[in-house]
Amino acid sequence: MTKKSKIWIAVTGAAWAAVSSSALIAVTPSLARGQPIDGSTEQIHDRAAQALVQGRLLEALQGFNEVLEREPFNASAYYNRGNVRHLRREFELALEDFTSAIKYRPGFAAAFMNRGVVNSNLSRLDDALSDLDKAAEFDPSNPDVFFNRAIVQVKRDAMESALSDYEKIVQLDGSVAGVAQARLRLSALLTQVDELAVVGRERTRRIVAEIDHARSVEAVLAFAERTCIRLGDDHQALVNVAQLDGWTSATAAQLARGSTANHKLTAGWMATNNLGSIAIVQSQSVPEPHLVSCSITAKLGDQHWFEDLATLFSSKFGAPSLVIREFDDKRVSQQVVVREDQARVEVILQQTTVGNLVTVGTRHSRESTRDAAK
Repeated sequence: MTKKSKIWIAVTGAAWAAVSSSALIAVTPSLARGQPIDGSTEQIHDRAAQALVQGRLLEALQGFNEVLEREPFNASAYYNRGNVRHLRREFELALEDFTSAIKYRPGFAAAFMNRGVVNSNLSRLDDALSDLDKAAEFDPSNPDVFFNRAIVQVKRDAMESALSDYEKIVQLDGSVAGVAQARLRLSALLTQVDELAVVGRERTRRIVAEIDHARSVEAVLAFAERTCIRLGDDHQALVNVAQLDGWTSATAAQLARGSTANHKLTAGWMATNNLGSIAIVQSQSVPEPHLVSCSITAKLGDQHWFEDLATLFSSKFGAPSLVIREFDDKRVSQQVVVREDQARVEVILQQTTVGNLVTVGTRHSRESTRDAAK
């Protein structure tokens, strides 16, 4: 396969019981050393990979089978067929394919990781840990490796090791400056599981859910702090961040359509990161121009995820415990954060009942900001 040919294989939590819902595995198809490049085979491989992404598993399986009939040493085809077979719950066959991928491409970190996931789901925990250790050795910058290893550690009841892997996850995600504090925040969530007194698989399931929630919540809170909380009242600073991160700007017509008689949208962007697509909006009150608002909105989590968001928000910003108010169409929690410059920022956390759209909104008074700066 050529270097230009890159297929993204999406792995979702619904399909992989032990893989984070945010995990994406980048696969660059390539032939084993010494194999001739066959353009038609490359096309078959890429069509099969696209079918895998779109959930057409039988079509994907047939495509990878054809590739391997032509090129029986193609590590990428074995790897991707292993993904198909795992999604089809053909676990032993998936293990064989991942093993072949590793045989023909030594050091294939993604194959080690996914073989570890399959072994974990089959409760072969020693084999799973060995595979994930290898994946961490070959790809030490991939947080999903450590997420999956943390799950294995939970199953082994090695919670200190699981928490150490969680520290590595948030460090590699780049969402938290103080990983030790993030570990403490996760530990606080896990005490809620202990209070439920559940055991066995149900306890493992709940712990894994809390780890997954904490990881994404930390990313949301870090993004909110970097944008709306710190810069929600500074238009140019937000523009600079948008340019640095490559956000897509809203047009003047879009901003005009979103404005009302009492509220003018002054800027808007769409950002894409490991959380998915995020809308960032800055606005200004028309009757009270010194009042400026900022919000980030994304489709994230369920009701319990929102409860964890409120809990970790309180812990991260040293705020009192948040009260979640339930309405027919949404749940809302409000708080005040005092920034480093001593400006008071009103924060509203909100999740819609339908669609689970989560918004972290901030309200700033430029007058109070100036007073705090004096």
